[in-house]
Amino acid sequence: MPRLAAPEAERLLEVFLQEGPETWKAFSADELPRATRFAPTGGSPISTKTLVELRLEILRIKDECQSQRKTLRSDFSSFDFRVAILLINKDFLSSGECFRDDVWAFLSIVVMPDIVSWRFGGSVERYFGGVRNTFQRLWMRGMLFDRGMQSDNRWGLLSELSEDAFLQIVERPGIASSPVIATALAEAWLRASLIYGRGSMEALTRRAILKLRAKNEIRFFGGLPPNVLGSVLDEAFRDASRTNL
Repeated sequence: MPRLAAPEAERLLEVFLQEGPETWKAFSADELPRATRFAPTGGSPISTKTLVELRLEILRIKDECQSQRKTLRSDFSSFDFRVAILLINKDFLSSGECFRDDVWAFLSIVVMPDIVSWRFGGSVERYFGGVRNTFQRLWMRGMLFDRGMQSDNRWGLLSELSEDAFLQIVERPGIASSPVIATALAEAWLRASLIYGRGSMEALTRRAILKLRAKNEIRFFGGLPPNVLGSVLDEAFRDASRTNL
């Protein structure tokens, strides 16, 4: 995968934001930035055709979401859901390279800055690599919340979790670093939302996670059997519902 180092990412993004998406010259597969880098070993560079195809697929999802508009919020929710599934199903995005921030900076600043602009405007953190990158965050969601091909509702977590729930799970390294814990917490969130109501879940989840992080220091949740882990997480939400701490 192509990589874009921070200094060049900052320069290119500054130009894009100053001139605006309307003047962007579009992604050229034949003219990558001079600062583009690839891993020195371990395979051959991805074809630019593949990058063009990825861009066109995501652009098509954006256009379809806009054409089926109910509200701007629903446009964005549908876009995030569909792109997360798209990204996690791409074989070339299944390697460890996708944990690199500079890979996602390249995709966001070089290949698809116009789409990032549509989704988040000029918020620079959505272009640079990291957990808030427009596409990296969706890839992480697809990776963490995939129930598996054997499930009758494989993508149910992606469709049912609130944006705040995604943020509270994915942006906490101690949780997101363990797919087992992250997925179990998402499932517990869904169960809790049916009991306490989705409107109360933002504060409730914060309190539950504080308790879980403290307990995880002395008890490794990732090693628990699934049914035991589920019970521990359900208990954390019950305890959180009884306190205002």
